[in-house]
Amino acid sequence: MENRPTSETLIPLYVQHEMLTSFQRLSRSDRATIVAAPTDGAGAPVLLTVR
Repeated sequence: MENRPTSETLIPLYVQHEMLTSFQRLSRSDRATIVAAPTDGAGAPVLLTVR
């Protein structure tokens, strides 16, 4: 089996699923603040660090 670039092997829905799973884990943290905002439809959020 040859090695292929990640962009060729991961479908967008899987990547979105992993992103949402990561957000769920972050939301359970006492040290993280999550702000959800609509996006341009591409589903890629903007992450901000608040200090």
